[in-house]
Amino acid sequence: MRIKWLLLLLLVSLHSVVNADAADKQQPKFRVLTSDSHLFSEVDAQGQVSGFTVSLVEGVLSKARIEAKFEALPFAKVVSELNAQKHGVISILARTPERENDYYWITPITANPVALFVRADSPFSSQENIALADVSSISVVSGDYRETILQNHEVSNIVAVDDWAQAITSTLSGESQGLFFSQMGLALICKYHNLQCDQLEKVLLWDTAYSYIVLPKTVQNSELAAKLTVAASEYKASPQYAKLIEKMVPQLQKYLPDVNVEEGIISFVGNKQLGSAKDLWVIADLVPFFAEMDSRGNIVGYIPDLVRKILHQAGLEQQILAAPWERIVREAQSKSNVLAFAVARTPDREDLFHWLTPVTRNMHALFGIDGKTYTSLSDIPRDKKIATLRSDYRTEVSMEAGLTTIEFDSWGAAMAAILSGEADYIFGSQGGVQVGCKEIRKACRQVDIVMPHRYVTAYVVLSKSGTQPELVERLKNASVIVKQSTDYKRWAQQWSENAKMKKGLEQHVENGVINLWRAGR
Repeated sequence: MRIKWLLLLLLVSLHSVVNADAADKQQPKFRVLTSDSHLFSEVDAQGQVSGFTVSLVEGVLSKARIEAKFEALPFAKVVSELNAQKHGVISILARTPERENDYYWITPITANPVALFVRADSPFSSQENIALADVSSISVVSGDYRETILQNHEVSNIVAVDDWAQAITSTLSGESQGLFFSQMGLALICKYHNLQCDQLEKVLLWDTAYSYIVLPKTVQNSELAAKLTVAASEYKASPQYAKLIEKMVPQLQKYLPDVNVEEGIISFVGNKQLGSAKDLWVIADLVPFFAEMDSRGNIVGYIPDLVRKILHQAGLEQQILAAPWERIVREAQSKSNVLAFAVARTPDREDLFHWLTPVTRNMHALFGIDGKTYTSLSDIPRDKKIATLRSDYRTEVSMEAGLTTIEFDSWGAAMAAILSGEADYIFGSQGGVQVGCKEIRKACRQVDIVMPHRYVTAYVVLSKSGTQPELVERLKNASVIVKQSTDYKRWAQQWSENAKMKKGLEQHVENGVINLWRAGR
């Protein structure tokens, strides 16, 4: 049986490794869609693109060992192409609530205030407390997210045109009463097209828009998105990105003096205050081996120690508290600046958090003691009973497969049910099995893999609601710096060896992640 178990796991591992290697060797160039934008993404007569965002995307993809193929399109077509061709398409897009769940937001590029501009001789230039709906006609680019804002605020006449030069000209000529655009965008386009924009005045500051490298959100793109997010943090921490920023900022300051770089983001809003560590709430979901409470009430283990290193690097040292998983989700959905660990990255959780850095990787599977093996959940006999952890996503997966599912409050209780015959299989992970056996003080040598399901990575996460992108980037960048350090690599390897020898935990460290299986398997 042990040979069959090893063979089954080996097939799964080889399938992943072979596919990954084949993908690296045979993968075609990724389409990167962009639209013409002075300094950021300029298109020459031959259709070749260059500029800051082009270099940034190339740098990120290079870190991920992916070749880029840039394609310049009008902005409206970029959006339609992103929605139609979801595989292998990367672009740059403003992050809005309407788009939030449609894309993976890989890394922010700029922070740009959006405002309403009118001519200096307009009656609105001397009014206070102006609302969008007060202005009867406003120019905007067709398909841009700002057109949606105007529609939602019942602007009576939206003058939607093909590009921003036309939108600006429309306002200067008096065809429209206002222009809804960003401050830096206005400055760049006016100078590039020699437009007399000193006639325009800002009368309403709307909000700050963050533009991101994005990838359409699909199940097929999920692993690529995680790979690109890590690659983006690594590139932004590199000397190459520092040189790129150093070259870009003086060019932008010719158009708008108030240009800063905040956590790798080019900002046109002045210096932003991220606050102190007091604004950050750090909570742990306790997991044996990785995050436990000692006799003095301190949270100890590999993950909290790593988090402390990251917080120290970010200058945001804070006490770590413990809370049940249900409370972590509740707090993260309602509060800003909630840092939590470790959270398994699954499709149903994707939109709940900012995913800062991976910490553990595990193979989720069915385990049992009856010597049987299966290839899919549909092959499991209907009379078999599946033990799961309460509120775990695998409970829902098991139920959706039509299997009799029994929820338990701990892995120990679930393992006891398997050994006693109350349940036939446990839907968990190798780590979960080891934790359960430790809790009930059983060796569990007869427990084997029944059916491999998939690999799942757990992350340190940050809540989304009200959390500034600059804070997300600071913590991501700190994570990269820590994990690339010699001290971390030495410390992580020592932890791994101790966990194996003293606690019998089979695992190994790879690229800053604890893989919960034996190395080489």
